[in-house]
Amino acid sequence: MKLRALLFSTLLVLTTAKVQAQVGLYANFTAQHVGAATGQTFGSAGNLSNGIFLYGPTFGIYNDFLHAGPLHIGADIRGSILSNGDAKMNNGMAGLRASIKAPVLPIKPYVQASAGVAGFNYGRRQALTNSFTYEIDGGVDLTFLPRLDWRIVEVGGGALTSSGPGAKDGNGLFHISTGLVFRLPF
Repeated sequence: MKLRALLFSTLLVLTTAKVQAQVGLYANFTAQHVGAATGQTFGSAGNLSNGIFLYGPTFGIYNDFLHAGPLHIGADIRGSILSNGDAKMNNGMAGLRASIKAPVLPIKPYVQASAGVAGFNYGRRQALTNSFTYEIDGGVDLTFLPRLDWRIVEVGGGALTSSGPGAKDGNGLFHISTGLVFRLPF
């Protein structure tokens, strides 16, 4: 009887030691600046501009599938629904990410590179034009409950290629966001 209890206890400890939260679902509030290309206009009045800020949610999921000590490598899929007045941008991107789980502190800094498609209308009342987009992002997650993290900050930059009415060259992108991450137990 004692041997079974010891074997069961050992098996339970080994099993729970192998379980790591490696998949995370997140929701961020994002402020994204879309810079104007040379001579580009924003809005229906046709004003020259330095660009425009768009605001809204970013949703995503990541899977850190490779673990080497504190280094975690994985993939990320995300989408944003951003707007400001008549200007709108919806995007979907996928990419690779790397994070480091600090051994003592409950923080996890990360960096990722993503690419995808964005629909953007330059502040005109018209259909969204599809463009290629890419970003390099970095941030810090802070664990405050066993499966819940606060994404303290994420900053990133990249570009939105141009197509459609009002487009001249590529638009520079910069964003800052904060949100919550729910880490799944598998």
